[in-house]
Order: sequence, then C-alpha cells, then structure tokens
Amino acid sequence: MKKMVRNIINTLLSLVIVFSALFGTSITARAEETKQFIPFRSDYVNYLSKYSYSKSDVTQYVWLKLFKEELNWTPGMPWYHPQFSSWSNRYYSNYVSATGTTKSSQNKQVTYNPEFDTFLYQTVINNPEFVVNWINENPAVFTQYTKTIKDHPVFAKSIVDLTAEGKYLGGGFNSPTNVFLMGINSTSDDKQNAKWSATCTTASTHDIDVLRIYGNQYSKLNTPQKDWVRTYMQWMVNDYVDHGAAAIAARNNSVELYNLIAASYEGFVSAKAQEFFNYAIGNNDVHVGDIIVNGAEGYKVSNQLWTGAEDVAQNNNDMYLIFMVSDADCDYKSATDLGDNDYDWLAYNICFGGGYWARLRTLVSGNGTTYEQMQDWLMRYYLKHPNASGGWSINNAVARAGQTHNIYHDGNINVSACNSKAGVRPGGHVDPSFWCSGHCDEASTVFNKPVGVGRINLSSGYPGGAGGGQGSTYRWRIYDSKTGRVISESGWTENSSIVLSSRDTWSSTIVVDCGVKIYHGHGNQRTSYSEHVGSGECYGTSNNGRHNSFDVNGTYADVKRCIRYGHSFAVSDYNWNADHTSCTCIMRCVNCGTAHNIIDDSITNTSYADRIEYTADFALTTATPKTDTVLKGSGEITFTGADLSGSASGVGKGSCSLPASKITKGPKGVTISANATKTSYTILNRYGEIIDSGIFSSNAIDTQTKFIDLSYYDDNQLEGLYVIINMEAEKPTYNSKDVYVGQVPGDYRVNYIKFHY
Repeated sequence: MKKMVRNIINTLLSLVIVFSALFGTSITARAEETKQFIPFRSDYVNYLSKYSYSKSDVTQYVWLKLFKEELNWTPGMPWYHPQFSSWSNRYYSNYVSATGTTKSSQNKQVTYNPEFDTFLYQTVINNPEFVVNWINENPAVFTQYTKTIKDHPVFAKSIVDLTAEGKYLGGGFNSPTNVFLMGINSTSDDKQNAKWSATCTTASTHDIDVLRIYGNQYSKLNTPQKDWVRTYMQWMVNDYVDHGAAAIAARNNSVELYNLIAASYEGFVSAKAQEFFNYAIGNNDVHVGDIIVNGAEGYKVSNQLWTGAEDVAQNNNDMYLIFMVSDADCDYKSATDLGDNDYDWLAYNICFGGGYWARLRTLVSGNGTTYEQMQDWLMRYYLKHPNASGGWSINNAVARAGQTHNIYHDGNINVSACNSKAGVRPGGHVDPSFWCSGHCDEASTVFNKPVGVGRINLSSGYPGGAGGGQGSTYRWRIYDSKTGRVISESGWTENSSIVLSSRDTWSSTIVVDCGVKIYHGHGNQRTSYSEHVGSGECYGTSNNGRHNSFDVNGTYADVKRCIRYGHSFAVSDYNWNADHTSCTCIMRCVNCGTAHNIIDDSITNTSYADRIEYTADFALTTATPKTDTVLKGSGEITFTGADLSGSASGVGKGSCSLPASKITKGPKGVTISANATKTSYTILNRYGEIIDSGIFSSNAIDTQTKFIDLSYYDDNQLEGLYVIINMEAEKPTYNSKDVYVGQVPGDYRVNYIKFHY
C-alpha cells in the first residue's frame, strides 16, 4: 500500500514539474493553491470536451500536452509504447462531441482535427493568455493551424473574436507594440508571458500567422482589424512584385496572404493589378467588391459609392449584378434616390468616370469576362440614350444586326509588278506557261473596324473573260489601337475570312490593315485549270481598260432581343441553406433563359410562439424579398432515452447527450427529468458556448425535474444547441438485521428532455 501511494505521489509530482516547465511557477502555484486536478492522459479528450470553456490553467496545460505528445509518438518519449501505433491508439476515452453525440477518441488525432475546433475556440476566447502560451510551447503547431486555416473556420473565428478589440495586435507592421510579432521584445503592457523574440516581420514571424487567419476571414473583420492588415500591404505587395513565386504572399506559399494583397488598394495601383483583378473574377476567395471598395478608399472617393462600401463589397466573384442585371436606364439621381435599385450608378461611373474610375475601367477592360459584360451594358445604355457620345456606333450595330455590309471597295486596281510566283497558281498548281510572270494587281487599305462587326470577309473581282484575273491571295493584320494587342495576323494566303471574339466585336478601337494580290493570266488561256491554248497577251492597264477590284465586307453580330432591350429577369426559384443563414434567389430571363444568382446572407428572423420567420430582403437588387417559415411544432417536442447518445440509463454513474441534429430551431425553454440522486446538465451551442448549466439533487433516488428558461437568448445564440446530462445514483444498503451499513450504486435514467416553443 505504501509503495502504491508513493508511486501515485511521484506521478503527480512529475505532472506538476511538467506543468511548471510549460507555464512557469505563477500558474503552477495557482493550480496547487486551488487544488486543480490534472487528468490522466486517457481522459485528456473527455476533459477538454467538458471543460474547454473554463478559464483554467489546467485546460491550457492539457491542450499543449496533447499537441506535444500526439505529434511526438517516438521511442524514448515517456508516453510512447511500441505496441501502439499512435498516441490515440493507447490513450482514449468516450467524449461528447461538439454536436452532442457521444464518441470514442480511439485512433482519432485531436491536433489539426477540425472536429475539435469548437473546444479550441472556447479555450482561446475564455483564456486570452492561451494563445501566448501556445506560441511559447508549440509554435510550429500554431503556425501549421494557420497554414491550413481554410480547414479550421471555427478556430479562425476564435482568433478574430479574441483580437476584435486589438488584443496583441499593437500598431501592426514592425510595431514594437505588436505582441504577435515582437513577443518578449514587445513594449505592450499586455504581452503576457511571451517568450519568442523578433525585431521585424519575416515569413516566419507569428504576425504572418495572424495575417493568414485574417486573409481567410477578411469579410468578417472589423475596421480596426482591417486597418491592422493594411499596415502590411505595401510591404507584401512590393515583395510580390519584386519576387513573384518566391514572395511571402505568393499563392504557392499562402493563398490567404495572396487574397489579402489581391483585394488591397496597394495591389490595385501596383504593376500586378490586372493579375489580381483577373484572380478575383471567378474566385470566391477574393470579392471583386472588396477591390472596388479598397480602391475607392485609397483614392479618397468612398463617398462616390452611393449604396455604401458594405453593399458594394458583397459583389463576389463577378460583375454580373453590376453590368448584366442593371437595366442601363440610369434613372438614379443621387445617393438617396437610386431609381429602380440596381447598380446603374456604379456601371455608369466605371464606364465614363475619371480618376479612380478610369483605373478601375482599365482593369475591367483587361479581363475578357468583365469587358464583355461592360460592353453589354454599354450597348443597352446607348440604345436608351441615343444622343450620348458614342451612341451612334452602337445603334448602327444593333440596326444592322445579322447583316453583311461593305466596309471598303476599290474598283480600279491597276497592274503592277508584284513578284508573283510565275507559273504557280494560288492553289499550288504548277504550270509555268499559265501565268504572266511578274504581273498582278495589288491593293491595300487600313480602317477602323465598325463596332459590332464580328466577321470580316476579303474578296476580289475582275472583269469577265479569261485572263482578267485567275487567282487571289490576301494578307491582314488586325490589332487594338488602344493596347497594341495583335488580334489576328496572316501573310499571303487564299483564306479570306476572319472571325473575331465577342470582346473584339464590340470594341471601338480595332484597326484592320489588309491587302490583296490578283494574279494575271494569258489572254487566250481557257478557264479550265487543266489546260491552255497559247501564251497570248498578258492583260494589263493597256488592254481594253480592264481593272480588277478589292472589297472588304463586314458581318454584324446577330444582336438578340435581350441585347437590344435588356434582359427581362424574373424570380425563378429560391434556395435556403440548411441553417437559414443565407438565401439564394435564382433570377432567369423570360426571353432567353439566361440565369444568375443573387445571394443574401444578411437574414433577419422573427420568433413567434409557434414559428420562426426568416426574411431575405435582397436589398438594392431587383429580386423580390423572400420569407421562409420554420414551424416549432405543437409547442413541445419530447425526447426519451432512445433519442439520446451515450448511457441514458444504468447503474451508478453515467452520462448522455441530446445531439444538435434532433433539436428544432428557436426553443424558448427546456425541461429535464431524470431519476437519480444527483443530476447535472449543460446546454451548449455550436461554438461550445455554455448557454446554461446546473445541478439538481435529492437524498434518495427519485424523479427530479428542472425547467431552464431560454427565452432570453436569440436564435443565433441558440444555433446548434445540444444538451449533456451527467447522473449519479446511490441507494442505502442494510445487513441481514436491517441495519444501515452504507451507500451502494443505484439505478439512474433520463425520463425525458422536453423542449418548449
């Protein structure tokens, strides 16, 4: 017995020594003073599932021990055993998950596992010093979490919430008050027990870790947090411009950091601006709306964002709402009179504004998708405003839609020496006596392509009769006079048709430089390709005044009704996500079937006795508001033992839980009934926040009932609700003479858990 007691004491002392090494004597002293119990390894996961919300040195200690031991399962470590493949294969227990189900932690690594991020969230926000202790003891683990932050949204939220009022952030880039950067060197009064040391930001400093998290959660940051991010932007953008793929914020190094610089004002005015803009189009990680807003703020023209920066920032990975949904009538008058509540005001500024807007227009024009969307809006604008500058060319294109018109004609081409391939037809037929060596008609022209022409055809003609001309070749060079971009180019060829992309069809800056060679034949040759009857005379300017011709014809794009008059969008369908935090409205054009989605994630809800009404108003769009009703049932929903996870009944002690998946939204109260001598309950939400907890007991095993009022909480606080119940049952025992001799385990059970709505 003495030996056993001595072994237990030695084990506890070893834990205290490790605890001291991790946290320092002050925290150990507090732990000893309050007699805090340090759990055994097998109970680590269960302990964290129960007490992660506690402001506790022991909770922090268990997390850091778990990180260290799970990732160092190697011979020589005191926790290692060769018969087990991993830490969790040797040390495990049952625990209640963050969804309320009872699970085993066997063969389930906790470190880097998103399933346990809810517990991590609670420890971070309830123990602000935990992050400092974590970086002190397991810096690589903290950094790895941030490098894979996309897999850890709940952990990301914990850092965002922790730093919402500027905790540990200081002045940002290279600031001495930035605790995440400087650590022990920080001049902040709130650096806790930071032990790491740095003097300036590098790829491996922990402020970069926080930036990764912020890059993943940018739309959820408050103004001070975004201001902190901005202090790093010029440095990161310059680094990327100078070093490309080797830069700290390169996509191959950190998508989150790249997202930050792509959306920044510094990126907007940098040499990589077009790359960043193109990345945002079609990519959900960077909102093109953030680029617009940050650019406007940098140019000091935020007041020109009439619907507000927050609204504009919601434009996600395209400009469809801005250009394609807006009807181009421009009936807005001011920021307080937006007409029919579309983005015409924004589309107009992008197309015609100067300064900041001209910079944005350059980026829009440089992307094929947004350029075509802008041209679509411009066509509809000019149709509705025919007297506007530039309106004629668009109206002309629409009037000639689908038609072919002559763009250039030269009917008087004279003979010239043109180094023709004597004896070789354009088709490759060799007959030296067939052609007039060195004689052909040649012409060329340069012109601005009319807006709307999508196909160009080159043709030649010669007067009737043999010998006027027996073959032609063409050459062309088509380019954008604004950018110098060459669209199509060809040397002498028989091909005579060029098709342009939509982007170039509707551009007003496309130049066509083209030419023709018409080869001469013998005067008495036959028209057959296979023979001739004599050499004869070569036709030329002296022979009966025969002159060949050159024509360039353009076919205008077939502009459909929706381009002429605009799409007629109507609501096609609504889709709510599972938890009613966002609603998607599918808008479809009744004429052509073109569809686009409008997403509203600013949902309002109203709770009634029997239902919850969720409303998506789709502000500043043409979508009709949508309300969805979730019934609360008959007023009560009752769950019994069969609905619970874990041990809802048994002997002695036991625990069980009611999973979140079974609980309908919007409860106003809950009644718990159990048979036991002591019953404790904990009600938590999806973030592990304790909504309510308590204990009810009696001197004998009896039915105990407890009502918990939830009416003080809103539906967001009760999101993902689940219940944990722990029970103990004891009953007296008597000897054969009916004399009381003590307490023994008795039967316990949960009678029901009843939710009231």
